[in-house]
Amino acid sequence: MSIPESICRFLTTRGHSVRVLTGFPNYPSGRLYAGYENDSPSTESLAGAHVRRLPSFLSHDLSAARRIRSFLSFSWQTLRHRAFLRSTDVNYVYATPMTSAAVALGNRYLFKTPYVLHIQDLWPESVIDSGMVSAGWKGKALHALIGFGLRPIYRGAKHIIVISSGMKDALIERGVDASKISVVLNWDGNENPDPAGISTSSIIERTAESAIAGIHCIYAGNIGQMQDVETIVRAASLVENEFPIRISIYGSGVAESAISSLIKDLGLKSVQLMGRVSQDKMAEIYDQADFLFVTLKDRPVFRMTIPSKFQASMANGVPVITTVQGDLAEICIDSGVGFVANAEDPRSLADVLRKANALDSEARARMSLRAEQYYRDEMSAELALGRVACVLESASKR
Repeated sequence: MSIPESICRFLTTRGHSVRVLTGFPNYPSGRLYAGYENDSPSTESLAGAHVRRLPSFLSHDLSAARRIRSFLSFSWQTLRHRAFLRSTDVNYVYATPMTSAAVALGNRYLFKTPYVLHIQDLWPESVIDSGMVSAGWKGKALHALIGFGLRPIYRGAKHIIVISSGMKDALIERGVDASKISVVLNWDGNENPDPAGISTSSIIERTAESAIAGIHCIYAGNIGQMQDVETIVRAASLVENEFPIRISIYGSGVAESAISSLIKDLGLKSVQLMGRVSQDKMAEIYDQADFLFVTLKDRPVFRMTIPSKFQASMANGVPVITTVQGDLAEICIDSGVGFVANAEDPRSLADVLRKANALDSEARARMSLRAEQYYRDEMSAELALGRVACVLESASKR
């Protein structure tokens, strides 16, 4: 379940009436999901909310022109349908992209409706560092232009929710009042509903089996340019002949073909591309994993990012091996829920794989239990949704 959908469900259970202005589902490929037509607005009921879907230009590739067109076309459509939100007490903006805030900003001035930003990707960094825009004067000019356009959006928000401490610090440096920023870690929409969590016996059994067969590491998610799956493959080539290791890569993306060719060129037997799988299969996949890879290239914006793979891994009691520097690295080190390697450094990642393999079954079990406990204490849906709801209810009191 997506974060916006889980928020809708939670708010309706608290007795609130929820309206949603959104586009047609197309993430992560940029291709329209089956059963939908992107030609005219449509309405449906979802998660207890009244949903209006708006047509827009769809793109999720590396073309800057097409991505910008996609962002702006959706923003324009929301402005055209701003009256749909006119009678609301507060508007919630799931802010990626940040252009989604245009209608909320407009309604604040037209109808005096307060709004709350929930920032998932910090702009301009996530645009400039995504690979869509080359470095140089064009990147600097776009950075300045986007930064200028964001000022009234930050200033107009009644409150801002961010997903990491690094994001909060960055906004404060840009002049945003610290008192109106809250850090709420994202949660896994498919978390185990059992409050007792994952049983100790199941973790010990899983780690005991893996200690005999070596380690099984999984990557699950978008295989894109920024995810740096190449470093995983090259690290595997450095350790494949040292100890038993299996690496399963689930997902698809623009870099999938290049990764497939690299695996063949290196003659690797330990790495397999598994393709995309449905979400209902992921729990079974996590149950087979000793560690889950959370990798990104080293860019300033990623130091303030906690990818959704991390939440899923923690919720399922699977320790991580990450190359994401900054906030996520600090969590892994401070909480003992995984290993940290240098970004874009196969040798560093290979050293981490050696350390992971050297753990005995009891040490792996303890790390798994810490992962599951960290999720319950810091990232659970119940905890996070309660915080988001409180922010929205407070903001609605004009």
